[in-house]
Amino acid sequence: MKRRNGFTIIEVIVAMIMLAIIIFGAIAYRYHAALDSKRAEVDILANRIGLLLLESWHGFYGYNPSTHTYSAYNPVLHLQNTGAVIGLDITTSAGPARPDVTYNALGSYKITLNEGNNLNYIVFYSTLSSKDAGGSLGMTIINVTVQYSQRGNSAASLGDCEKTISLTTYRYQ
Repeated sequence: MKRRNGFTIIEVIVAMIMLAIIIFGAIAYRYHAALDSKRAEVDILANRIGLLLLESWHGFYGYNPSTHTYSAYNPVLHLQNTGAVIGLDITTSAGPARPDVTYNALGSYKITLNEGNNLNYIVFYSTLSSKDAGGSLGMTIINVTVQYSQRGNSAASLGDCEKTISLTTYRYQ
């Protein structure tokens, strides 16, 4: 019997299955790469917001020289109303817990970051706290805790947040 040149139907089906697996694998890889990119972007935004709060509180606005405390800082007044950050809306709200009970909670805030239109915004929840480090140095520990949804969607409430960061710095009086 004479053999014909070409492929059998089995060979064609196997080749099509292999091609489909490669194509769907590439699509899944691109999808997960896009998700990871969005998560990294939200993580960076949360860290930037925490750093903005911490540095503005640590700097000019946070220190009350007459009482030698940091209780005078209010980000609603100092950041939102000054136009320091465009697209940042800060309101008083429930926030994440303090690092521990020895810290004095100074305020909790809901921070909405609007990325150019009203449809694309991210919500962060933050708590500011401080603690006297004691000793003769007069050192104060100041802390900002930020909670957010890492998925990048807006968290309707504090309970919707699954990611927490905490930034701490020290200040000598």
